[in-house]
Amino acid sequence: GGAGARVESGLRTGSVSAAENEFLGEEELVTIVPRFRHPVMRFVSGQFGPFETQEPVEVPLWLAVALKQNHKCQVVPPEWMARERLEETLQNERDAPSFEPLPFHYMEIWRLLLRNAADDVPDAEVVRALLADIEGVRLDKIRNGVRSVADDVKTSENVHAVKMTNIAAMELLLLRGFFLESMAQFSMLTAGAAGDAAAAPGGGD
Repeated sequence: GGAGARVESGLRTGSVSAAENEFLGEEELVTIVPRFRHPVMRFVSGQFGPFETQEPVEVPLWLAVALKQNHKCQVVPPEWMARERLEETLQNERDAPSFEPLPFHYMEIWRLLLRNAADDVPDAEVVRALLADIEGVRLDKIRNGVRSVADDVKTSENVHAVKMTNIAAMELLLLRGFFLESMAQFSMLTAGAAGDAAAAPGGGD
C-alpha cells in the first residue's frame, strides 16, 4: 500500500503530463472477445474489426473500455498482467538493479483495465497489489539513481552514468521531477556556499 501511495503522490505533481500519458496509453492495443457482430469500424487512429461474436480481435484500449462499459465485450488481459508473470517480475525487480521490460505505458494500461474491467482480470486484487509493489520498487530505483548522480555532482568532478533502460512513460515523468528537485537543491547549496565565502573575513576582497 505504501509503495503505491508514493507513486500516486508522485504522479499528482505533474497532473497535466500524466493526463497526456494516459491519453497515449489509451491508444495501446488490447484483445477483446466481442458479444456482438459488426463490420469494420473506422477511426482517425485506424480501422478495427470486423467484429464477430466470441472471436477475439485487437482494438485500442479506449475502445475496449467503451465496449466493456456497454457490456459489449470481455477484455482479455495482456500476458504481462498474469499473476504468475507479475510475481516473477516483482522478484526480478527486487533482485537486480536493472529494470524489467514492461510496456512503455504499462502504468496507464493496468490502471485503466482494473478501473473498468476488473471482473475480466483473474486475481484482480492480487494483480493490483503486485503492480503497485512493482511500481514502488522501480520508483525507488529511479530515486536512488538520481540521488547517486546528485551526490557525484556535489562531491566530485566525475559523474557516473546511471543506466535506466526499460523505464516507462510515467516513470520518465517522475524521473524528470526528481532531477529538477535535485538540481534545485544543488543550486541552493552552491548559492549558500558562495554566500558564506563572501561573508568570511577577506572574502569580499
